[in-house]
Amino acid sequence: MKTTNNRHNRRGAGGRPDDDTCPSCGTAMKPTRRQVRLAINGEPIQVRDVAHLGCPRCGEGLFTLAEARLLFRSAQAIYRRKHRLLAATEIGALRRELGLSAAALARALRVNKDLVARWETERAVQSVAYDALLRIVRDVPGSLDYLRSRAA
Repeated sequence: MKTTNNRHNRRGAGGRPDDDTCPSCGTAMKPTRRQVRLAINGEPIQVRDVAHLGCPRCGEGLFTLAEARLLFRSAQAIYRRKHRLLAATEIGALRRELGLSAAALARALRVNKDLVARWETERAVQSVAYDALLRIVRDVPGSLDYLRSRAA
């Protein structure tokens, strides 16, 4: 299903566009609940029962900001469960336990400090490879020192 940003439409009650016609085909859109596919770290994730406006003719979908956030969080949760990743709270706790700032952990992992902050606040999900590296830092003594010694 396609989604449309539709930032330029006037907004009515509940954040919906005032004009509920489909931007692709002009058909009247209706409130619906469907399965939606969203890519997380490049992997398509199916989220069931997503509320939004849907076009019965062409399948176009419009989401309020709240619906889009819920969809994104749901897809992240499915991805985390599927790959058995550390939770955002676990990443933050690990960093604090190591006595590191987000910038210091980012340097050791060779990522941008903003990415570590996004992992901790659930605005992004770490890849399976970075999850493994975080677990190594947590579980293998000396691994953090090893990474720090090789960081640029």
